[in-house]
Amino acid sequence: MTNFRFMHAHFPDPAMSNNEVIERLADHQRGLLVARSDYPKPLQSEDTAVVQKWLDRRDDIRLPRKDQQKIENRAELISQKHKAGTGLSHLRPA
Repeated sequence: MTNFRFMHAHFPDPAMSNNEVIERLADHQRGLLVARSDYPKPLQSEDTAVVQKWLDRRDDIRLPRKDQQKIENRAELISQKHKAGTGLSHLRPA
C-alpha cells in the first residue's frame, strides 16, 4: 500500500512557548549585563567557586522595565511566528 502525506504540518515545539522564550531571552540579557561588569568571568579561571559566584550574580540581576518590555514583545513575536509556521494556525483550538 502506498503511503501519502495528507497534511503538511507539524506540532509546535513546547520550548517555543511565550514563557519559555521570555525566560531564555531574559537569561541571555542578564548574562550580557554580567559580562559587561568587572566581575571575574568563568573563562578566566577553572575554579568552580568563581563560576558559581558568576552564575549567582547573573541570577540576582533585575532587568530594567524597558528591557523587560522589549524582551516580552520580542518573545511574543517569536512565539507567534513559530506557531504560524506549523501549518496548524488556521485550526481552532480544542
